[in-house]
Amino acid sequence: KARWCIPDGFSITKNIMSHCHGMPLGFPSGTENISADSTAVDQYIKHLGSKFSLIMIVEYFYESIILLRRTMCWSFREIIFVKSNIADYNFKYSPVPENILDIHRHWSNADYKLYQYFNNTLWKQISRQSSDFYSEVEAFKLVEMQVQNYCLQLYSTFKREQYPVNMTETVIEASAWNNKFSISSEDCWMLGPDTGFLRKKVQKENDRSEAHLLTEQQNIKDNRTLKGQC
Repeated sequence: KARWCIPDGFSITKNIMSHCHGMPLGFPSGTENISADSTAVDQYIKHLGSKFSLIMIVEYFYESIILLRRTMCWSFREIIFVKSNIADYNFKYSPVPENILDIHRHWSNADYKLYQYFNNTLWKQISRQSSDFYSEVEAFKLVEMQVQNYCLQLYSTFKREQYPVNMTETVIEASAWNNKFSISSEDCWMLGPDTGFLRKKVQKENDRSEAHLLTEQQNIKDNRTLKGQC
């Protein structure tokens, strides 16, 4: 019988970020675990650093996403987001005693190293940006606020089947960092609150691509090269 819970032998409080980045930490049981080897952990983190041009930091999300925009040469429209699947709790900003932090640093040592490495990397990248970087961050925050207000009003008023596709769009005026563009009610629905809608849309497009790959498979020796896996 399917059991929807945390697997036996797995901890979501011990090096969970490192696990999600592929570091070998002994799960599943019997596999390699490098968490007690400080040198191996450092080497793996440096390996990650060589593979990724940017690792985004949640606490500095706006700075991270503007770095992403600049790295990818995207527009503001391509980095618009709507917050979803977030939770709050009354002790979120309560101070944690230093002895408790020390216990957690020891318990989740690889995660602390991972975070510190990429937090330092993020700020080094920011220090190399042009002088208008923070002005761009603030400009994008205003754009985000406008989009959030527009979309949240729609989410609170309509169900998906009632969505007014011909509703007036919200228009974002041109600035030093973006051309004029608009966000429609359909854009809002793709952004959230039900991200499953977007996942299904992406999956459908991916299925079409997969079908094309399968038809082309006979023309090459290894179809993985079409997918960028080699």
